[in-house]
Formats: sequence, structure tokens, C-alpha cells
Amino acid sequence: MCCLALGLSACDQLRGRLAELIAPQSPAEALKSIDTMVAAGQLKDALSKAESFMEKPGDLRGDFEFAAARVAAMQGNTDTALRYLARAVATLNLAPDQLMADEAFNSMHTDIRFLQTITGQSSTVSTTKKSSPSDTQVKASEDTQIKINNQGTEVRAGDVVIKLPN
Repeated sequence: MCCLALGLSACDQLRGRLAELIAPQSPAEALKSIDTMVAAGQLKDALSKAESFMEKPGDLRGDFEFAAARVAAMQGNTDTALRYLARAVATLNLAPDQLMADEAFNSMHTDIRFLQTITGQSSTVSTTKKSSPSDTQVKASEDTQIKINNQGTEVRAGDVVIKLPN
């Protein structure tokens, strides 16, 4: 009767909420369900679940922040994705070249804020000044380098090269 009145998808959502109240998911199960939701195209629900779990203390908090960053990026919400990604990079051991290769962040590759987030938080960042005060090279990891000068920004992550003019 409930399904007839609310429609099939609304009934599924209600059933899911009731199941969560009766037998809450463990954080590991929640991460798997977020991946399942993303695969099914339920990005809004996946982001909501990740956000609810990232507020809880625990060992997987950084994983939920990373999952939320990926989902927000897939939704095209760059500001939210960057906020969660910065927190995830600070918590997890995420290499810049790994993040550049993640398809969820493809739309953000040319955003300087994304490049700063994935390289600026790295513990292995070293900056070398060249002869010109406006010429800077940053080696974020073994395979990731950023060159910034008056002509623009060039990022190399493995085989990927992105050039952004000023």
C-alpha cells in the first residue's frame, strides 16, 4: 500500500531509511554503499551519506571526505569538492598524480585552486626560486611538478601536462 501511494523510488528511499534506523551501517559498509550509489547515478544521496558519516569521529573520516569530494566534483560543485578534498588530502596519504588520474576530478584539472590543493598540502613539497622572482618551480611528488612564471602555469603529473596562461 505504501508503495502505491508514494511511488516506487520514494518507497525504496523510505525502506532504506527505516533499515538504517533499525540496523545502522558500519562506516566500511557506508563507504561501499556510497560507491554503489555513485555507480547507480544517485549522486545527491551519495553526497548526503558521505557528509553524514564524515561528521562522526572515526578512522575512516578522511575516506568519507574524499568520497564527498569525488561526488561533489562529479556533480560539478567545484567549491564543495575543493573544501572536502583539502580536508582529505590533509588526512590521507593522497599523491597529486593519483588525484590527477582520478576521473572524478577531470573537470577540475584546469582550475588553479585544484592544483594548489593537491600540491600545497603535500608533505614532500619543495619550492625552488629561479633567477627571476616571478619564476617558481614546485616538485609536489616524484612524478608531479608545477612551474609558475609570468607566462602562466604548467603542471606535469606523470604523462599529463596542463598549461594555463596568465
